[in-house]
Amino acid sequence: MTPAQARRRIPPLRLAHVAAYAVLVTFAIVFLTPYVWAVFESFKSNADAGSRGLLPHTWTLGNYGAAFNFSYPPYIFKPDYVHSAIVALGVALATLLTSTLVGFVLAVYRFRGKETLFILLIVAFMVPFTGVMVPLYVTVVRLGLDNNLGALIVTGLWSPFGILVMRQFLEGIPTDMLEAARIDGAGEWRLVAQMILPLCTPALGILAIYTFMHSWDDYLWPTIILHDPAKWTLPLLISYFTNSTFPTPFVMAVAMLTILPVLIVYALVARFFIRGIGAVALHV
Repeated sequence: MTPAQARRRIPPLRLAHVAAYAVLVTFAIVFLTPYVWAVFESFKSNADAGSRGLLPHTWTLGNYGAAFNFSYPPYIFKPDYVHSAIVALGVALATLLTSTLVGFVLAVYRFRGKETLFILLIVAFMVPFTGVMVPLYVTVVRLGLDNNLGALIVTGLWSPFGILVMRQFLEGIPTDMLEAARIDGAGEWRLVAQMILPLCTPALGILAIYTFMHSWDDYLWPTIILHDPAKWTLPLLISYFTNSTFPTPFVMAVAMLTILPVLIVYALVARFFIRGIGAVALHV
């Protein structure tokens, strides 16, 4: 095949595709620019703070060391980091468990009122958090969990969004496969553990990233619940830094350390996340 024939076989790039790619690249640049600036700003010295130019004149890791070792009681970085990790992991694991179990029941079992229950679930998903914030806080206070990290975990034990995703995904699993497993003697718990969970890995990947990020970045609910700065999570500590007179490179280093766990979680479940987007879309 000659080069001219090869060029003729390549479909021409349509103008609509070029325009779409141009829009996507533009949005990507707009969204990534603040992160790129924050990364380079975190490596600047205090003398370079706010200087013109993206790159630092003098590169330094001192801001990261100062941020990680920051201790001005009751504002201490390391315990707040641990608090955020405990809450985010606890909420993520609990949400994965409850969403899988409830989604399995709504997708597989047939019982009276099932569709009504599903409609109520959708309604709960559509209600904004500010609409339930006050009764939720009253409930937490009556349970004796005010100013306690446990309140952040208990109120995140279930997720209407997670149940909806798992229910729609499990609807696509053939019932014949489940019946065959039951005939072979598999109980419901074994069915979920050995069959449902492996099949739901893509959906669980999406749900894990979404739940972990939402809990890790949550600011409003911890602000209401946690009154003692010694029990704060990272978003509350960052608000303290931004409202004070700390140098910008130091604050950006704190922000980068805060983003790091989210990047690690995404790297661990990225392949499941990418597979899950298409899989969940097909089931929904």
